Amino acid sequence: MNLRVRDQAVVLVVDDDAANVRAATDALEAHDFEVVMARSGQTALRRAAFSQPDLILMDVQMPDMDGFETCRQLRANTATADIPVIFMTVASQPSDRLHGFAAGGVDYVTKPFEVDELLARVRAHITLRQLRTELQQQNQLLESHVQARTHELVAANQALREEVAERIAQQQEKEKLLEIVRDQAEQLRSLTAWLLESQREKQQAVADALREQSENKFAQLERDVQLMQRLLAESDQSRQSMARAGVSLGEATGILAELKAGVSAATARLSQPAHETELALLSLSGRERELLQLIAAGKSASEIASLMHVSASTVYTHRTNMLEKLNLSSMADLVRFALETRDYFSRAS
Repeated sequence: MNLRVRDQAVVLVVDDDAANVRAATDALEAHDFEVVMARSGQTALRRAAFSQPDLILMDVQMPDMDGFETCRQLRANTATADIPVIFMTVASQPSDRLHGFAAGGVDYVTKPFEVDELLARVRAHITLRQLRTELQQQNQLLESHVQARTHELVAANQALREEVAERIAQQQEKEKLLEIVRDQAEQLRSLTAWLLESQREKQQAVADALREQSENKFAQLERDVQLMQRLLAESDQSRQSMARAGVSLGEATGILAELKAGVSAATARLSQPAHETELALLSLSGRERELLQLIAAGKSASEIASLMHVSASTVYTHRTNMLEKLNLSSMADLVRFALETRDYFSRAS
């Protein structure tokens, strides 16, 4: 629909009777309508396409091409298809009106027409056409808004999908890092168990060696003492016997001194405390060991809270407890201990 913006509404009057054309023209022009005239159907088709009237008053009975056929051809042309057509006829049979509506007409006036009726019908259909045009323009505007909004929603949806994908990737990365930390914590627990077992095995080996050494020395000492007893019991107090007794006593004294030193050394080894790092690791809980590994990895408190799925306040609580357990005075000391533990852990692995 292509309604022109103009000061006066334009009406095309189509009739082969000059008197009818003049009558309609006078009535319309007297009420501020612009009139275009045509005396045949062919002329009406050309002038309607050129002038684009707001309405057509069409006579039904015309030579060569009647009003019905002219109206059908107007409807077949996209340039004139939406121009309303009011038929003018002397006939008032219902069948004629049905033919007119079927051809594309919107209304009828009967000749000779009443001016007021004619003007009322013309104004009514021009107003309807204007309203349809405005409605179509509003629909087009609304459609353009809908399309623009649709593009915005598509773009927003795409951005949302990308953001969700990014968050999923970040979450997967966090889960991977958490899994690594858990593996390291498990390795640390295994290392601690190994250290304890090694310490027990070392102490057991020292105890076994001490027992074996002591038994051997005591057996030798017992033999020497028995020999001394026999020598002293003999009545022969010869110089040779006394010399042998002196040698045996000297050897016994040496054995006793050796036993004393061996027992002292073994006791010192058995009483030696475990490595400070081992004891420090044993004093921490499993969650505190995980936290220690994350600190060594350079993670901040917020990152640690996210990876361990706890609140930031819980992280601070763990750190305070760790400082107390490890007898450390500052966060810098805790970071240094975490790095030393990581290196120790790497060497032990």
